[in-house]
Amino acid sequence: MRSRFVMLLLAGCSSAPQEVREATVVDPSVPSGVTIASFAPGTFAGMVSLSAEGGCSQTHVGTSSRSGVAMTFATDGSVRACRAMRHRDVYVSAGTSGGVSQYSVLEQQGFSGRYARRGAWLDLTLSADDDVCDRRRAGMAADDRAWRLECLPVVLDGVTEPALLCRAPNDAAESPYEVGGLVKGEGDARWLPLAAGDGVETEARDEWYVAFHTWMTRTKNAPRPLRGDPWSRLGP
Repeated sequence: MRSRFVMLLLAGCSSAPQEVREATVVDPSVPSGVTIASFAPGTFAGMVSLSAEGGCSQTHVGTSSRSGVAMTFATDGSVRACRAMRHRDVYVSAGTSGGVSQYSVLEQQGFSGRYARRGAWLDLTLSADDDVCDRRRAGMAADDRAWRLECLPVVLDGVTEPALLCRAPNDAAESPYEVGGLVKGEGDARWLPLAAGDGVETEARDEWYVAFHTWMTRTKNAPRPLRGDPWSRLGP
């Protein structure tokens, strides 16, 4: 984030007029590929469709995932969120011990908590709250522990509404709701994109094999509002 402040430079102890200059300070914690925007409380939402595959000569992994998050930030520092996901991994192993195994999770979970400003960032600490949206579970056990995020108000390519890019802090568990390829120069760093208005839709493609790893990501304004129950937007 670029903040501006005024420096008063005094010429020794003389009574010469003070010279006023402007200086620019860069927040080193903000990724260089991000354009910071102003933030106003309100509702932000996003859907992510992820297709991924990779492996080596002995193993192949395929992933299909669709997730949605809606968050409402209030002026008093409180925040309410509802997240939902359909996620499926398929593992195929070659050789004498080869076989196919699958992992899937189907969830919807509500959260509530607080957010606070930290320079350019918004720090969120959320706890499970079934009053925000209905709890749903199927497949593998989903994670309903406290959800911690740090978010940046940003200008997001392909999106006309105010947007947020959120990620798990360094000391928190990475969330399956986050995807890579959203910030140029950040490699496969993982982010959760959200936007005001009708929200944002993100399509992500991840390919990783022994010799390479590529992300292909596209964001766009949601064609219809995402503010409602994310579960209804996940598809079959």
